[in-house]
Amino acid sequence: MPDDRSARLRETVSDYALVFGSAQGKRVLADLTSLFAERSSYVPGDAHGTSFKEGERNVVLTIQRRVFLGKNPKELDRLLTPPAEEGVDEWPSQ
Repeated sequence: MPDDRSARLRETVSDYALVFGSAQGKRVLADLTSLFAERSSYVPGDAHGTSFKEGERNVVLTIQRRVFLGKNPKELDRLLTPPAEEGVDEWPSQ
């Protein structure tokens, strides 16, 4: 049974896919992408300016990732599934 955090994340990424999957949402995301993600975030000689622009870019990338996960539940399942523990007995015997 999925924990509460996983259930909330599933609901949230589903909401992102719904909102940004509409014609209007696609236009808004395309606009945000062109404004903040498809340009260099580097500001020569200004580390703070670079950090600020990188923060803007990261918001758009997060939205894009959540839309992707909302449309691809198997990928979300893969991310939420803990890796299998490897036991010593899995090593080849000598």
